[in-house]
Amino acid sequence: MSQQFTNVKSVFHKRFSNLSSAITNRLWLNADTNYECDVLLTFPARIDDHVIIWFLEKFIQLQPDIRISIKYHFTTGVYGFYLTFTYERILKGADALQLEKPIKQEFGGGYRIFLFDELEFYEGVEDEENFFSTQERQSIVFHLLYSIRITKLEIINGIKFKIDQSLIQRGLEKNLIRQVIPLHNKEKLNHLRETWVWPKNIFNPQPIEDIRQYFGVKIALYFCWLSCYTKALCFPALYGIYIWYYSRQSQEIDDKLFIINSLLNIIWATGFLIYWRRRQAELAYKWNTLDMEELEETRPTYKGILHRSPVTNKYEPYYPSWKRLVFRLFVTIPMLIINLVLVSFFIVIIIRLQSWIDQQLKIGRLPSLMSLTELLPKILLALVTTIFDDVYKSVCRWLTDRENYREQRVHDNQMIAKMFACACVNSYLSVFYIAFFTHKYIRLADQLITIFVIKQFWGHVK
Repeated sequence: MSQQFTNVKSVFHKRFSNLSSAITNRLWLNADTNYECDVLLTFPARIDDHVIIWFLEKFIQLQPDIRISIKYHFTTGVYGFYLTFTYERILKGADALQLEKPIKQEFGGGYRIFLFDELEFYEGVEDEENFFSTQERQSIVFHLLYSIRITKLEIINGIKFKIDQSLIQRGLEKNLIRQVIPLHNKEKLNHLRETWVWPKNIFNPQPIEDIRQYFGVKIALYFCWLSCYTKALCFPALYGIYIWYYSRQSQEIDDKLFIINSLLNIIWATGFLIYWRRRQAELAYKWNTLDMEELEETRPTYKGILHRSPVTNKYEPYYPSWKRLVFRLFVTIPMLIINLVLVSFFIVIIIRLQSWIDQQLKIGRLPSLMSLTELLPKILLALVTTIFDDVYKSVCRWLTDRENYREQRVHDNQMIAKMFACACVNSYLSVFYIAFFTHKYIRLADQLITIFVIKQFWGHVK
């Protein structure tokens, strides 16, 4: 294995030390690779070569079934790893995610959770290119990538990678990895462009099945809903034009038309909801997603002790809920309270400073040129709220990760709840105080404009 890593290093340096051709930003996703890759991983610009080599070694060491094609963006100094896995490893990933796939007719047909040990039962499993849709394949690859975990303590660029930490997740958190994004399939994308995107297809039905195969069920359902909703809007548009044409003749006629319009809107909305509910159920049955919510996968960064599940009879990570409760009671809640009190203190101090400056200007204790100082508290308050926004995001993300939720949906909901509580105080406390306690609405408008400008500037600086 060490000899293999030595060879990798020598090839790596030889390949990129003499690189003279520039690849523009538009060619990132069009660069030729040695494999039909599914995911692109990029590193920050001008990162040290030894960091790239370390990640390359870890990928090969921790996941031997991975396939990597390396490219270099010459103009920006960015390295990119085009990643995929062997078909066998992807099949095992589908087993881990419990994807449902169609069964051959001779074995009864229908759908069943995919099991790697029973490959012969599944329809089209021999077709490596078409057995999984683009969305399914990329979801599996993402899961496999985020499931790569460190097996021993490692330190790179002063950053510790502890045992059982996700290599990808830790790299993203510490900015050793810039981004991990899915890649487009050029052939399928061009097919969708020709049959769906071009204006000549505006009156043709949407290729919903092709959209599902490429983007997944959720996106396909959205565009199907959008199509149904657009067509359904023709009915209120027709009687809306009729009502508009006959309105403004007299107040009595207008009153009657408005009542008729309201009743027709209620009937139309009710009918559309009933129709869409039936259409959605039809598509869910056709695509075998009626029980999708019950098959929610485990987060790749979820950590716990391996226990045999009584449901699946497989070893799965288990994290006791009492540990999460203790952490929330003694770490999460106190930290959030301290942060909220801290930002409230700064906001109150700045608002009082603004009131003092306004009072001094009013009674003439400050020179007229000093009137510019009244902008200082506004700018300072905008900066404080903007900076605390970033601080809260980092704190909430860290707290939610440490609470270690199994499902991604629960993880996201907890993150949103924390961010909502922080945003209510950080973003709206000063505005609420100025509007409802001081009743200085001109000052409120000035403060809102200042916050908007500072946040836009801060966003560009970041």
